[in-house]
Amino acid sequence: MSGLVKLKTITQKSDNSIDELRLRHSIIYRLSVASFADSDDNGVGDLRGVIDHLDYIASLGVDAVQLVGISKLPNTDDVDAGDVEAIDSLENVLDNSLLQLAVAAKRRNLHLLPDFISDNKAVLRAPSHISRSRQLQQFVGSMINAADNITMIDDIGRPRLVAGYGRPTLASEIVKMLAVLQLTMPGVPCIYQGQELGMIDDGLIQWGYSEDSDAYAASVDMQDDDATSNLNFYRQMIGLRKSSLILQDGATQIVAERKGIARYLRVYGNEAIMVVVNLSHRSASPKMPLMGDLIASSYMGRTNFDDRELQPYEAIIAKI
Repeated sequence: MSGLVKLKTITQKSDNSIDELRLRHSIIYRLSVASFADSDDNGVGDLRGVIDHLDYIASLGVDAVQLVGISKLPNTDDVDAGDVEAIDSLENVLDNSLLQLAVAAKRRNLHLLPDFISDNKAVLRAPSHISRSRQLQQFVGSMINAADNITMIDDIGRPRLVAGYGRPTLASEIVKMLAVLQLTMPGVPCIYQGQELGMIDDGLIQWGYSEDSDAYAASVDMQDDDATSNLNFYRQMIGLRKSSLILQDGATQIVAERKGIARYLRVYGNEAIMVVVNLSHRSASPKMPLMGDLIASSYMGRTNFDDRELQPYEAIIAKI
């Protein structure tokens, strides 16, 4: 597992800088230009493709966009993000695509961040070998002390966690479970492109229709209008994270549970949020009862705790 990276390593004072305090309350969307969106149909992603899909990134509710492999960003200090006409003109005439991207991101109130630049890598990543509930439970435990670090589930050049964990027939349930874990744990969540769609490889994002039914099922077009999709669950969880000081700043306490179940509390002042996660493919009854006011479940139809049982890979969040 990588070492822990300090937040200050990516908060350099520059035109696009985001101060450390704001970063601690942000959610980052990390993308690789070469595999994000292809604007000219040559099979390789490009900066124009990123610009064309900034509205999509903004629709997730994230605060910042981080570019893999790019350590220096252009200066946009002199650009008034509120001057729509001037920005439209600037975007059309500039030759520097990276500067165009910086301007377009600023217009959408998205901070553009350089790649991690510290030699000791400022990130806590999920190990790529996770395939069993016990291993995931160990990773959950390791994230407890990650309040001052950036936490990631997927990243470029690494196998997608959902592709190697659990039952493939329950892939969507696993995607939503991982979303709950990442967005309720301490640290700054960093979502790698396609993670929110449940992608199982590192290819280009499927934006529209495809004759390949599996590719289309993981497309933005297919998931955007489906209230129960991975994409819209991520939007729900991102909104919850950003609206909750408990999830952003609360202390974290692991609570002992049965094998295959993780339970932890986020505590802020006199308020607490409980998260209980079934890490296995079988239904399971927690050792301690489910309690409190239900905030969210990865099984989006759940409305109460009457059955006292967690469904396969179900994660619930409750105010207690």
